[in-house]
Amino acid sequence: MPLIKTIQEVKNYVSVGINNEFETITPDLIQAHDRVLKLLGSTQYTALETAYDAGPVTGEIKSLLEFCQGIITNLCYAEFITPGQLDISDSGFRIQVDGEYKTAFQWQIDDLKLYFRKKAADKEEKMLAFLEEKSSTFPDWANSPASTLFRQYFINSTSEYQDHYNIASSRLTFLALIPTMKYTETFSIEPNISPALFAKLKDQIQNKTLTDKNKLLITYIQPAVAYLTICNAIDELPVEIKENALVVNEYRATGENYRQQATASDKLLVSKKASACVKGNDYLQRLIAFLNANADDYPEYKDSGLYKPPTETIFVDRSSKHLYGGF
Repeated sequence: MPLIKTIQEVKNYVSVGINNEFETITPDLIQAHDRVLKLLGSTQYTALETAYDAGPVTGEIKSLLEFCQGIITNLCYAEFITPGQLDISDSGFRIQVDGEYKTAFQWQIDDLKLYFRKKAADKEEKMLAFLEEKSSTFPDWANSPASTLFRQYFINSTSEYQDHYNIASSRLTFLALIPTMKYTETFSIEPNISPALFAKLKDQIQNKTLTDKNKLLITYIQPAVAYLTICNAIDELPVEIKENALVVNEYRATGENYRQQATASDKLLVSKKASACVKGNDYLQRLIAFLNANADDYPEYKDSGLYKPPTETIFVDRSSKHLYGGF
């Protein structure tokens, strides 16, 4: 059963005047539940669904339900807005136009889709933070694979990334960066701290058992990951620089009825990439220097063959993301 059953519940989360019949949006609404199921895990989802069906929900259960309904509703409209412009019948697909209304321009549709996706992503970020904070209240989530799914990396939230690099606090940008961030961790961090220490840190992050010494080490790893990820991502993703922030999946107008994906100018991208590469390598050098100076606290590193006494010089190739000897 779905977590939204009435059009009034939908209107609680979509801040536009809508007069849809509930049945019209039901297919997209049901599909949007898949994202919530992934976030919560099947056991917690079923528990929330049971509480919602029994109703009324209160307290922290109500808060979780409202997060879920906000995600579902906004994802639903991000998908529905395109077919919602059309009259779909056995005769084919037709645009509805009359004396008072006509369909939105393509750039308006793109903007609205992005608006709904951003709202859904923001609620997702807040819900995950809420679940982490209230994990004792939601053991079905805390003890499920769903909870560790969002503790896979050295940076696991938009706010953590924003602490090191300006991405306009955009969860959509953060999510778009994850594949590149995974690459950066695998090829820039793991070879320089040792596979054994890398695996140990990842295990402690997933199980929320980081020791104080490893928490300190993470503070050295995170800025290196953030900057080197940007260094790699600029060549791979459609990015735009807005008020000195790097964002992904934006659009710009190219005509009355069309808007294409925007990318920053080549000159600006080259500058941003170079800066990110240099700073990322600086942070990587700082991380290695810290490990060499504190190797007794990190035996996996000291015994790996990577350890060098602090008096030895480590040379960073500032022309790329690579650290000589480490890649």
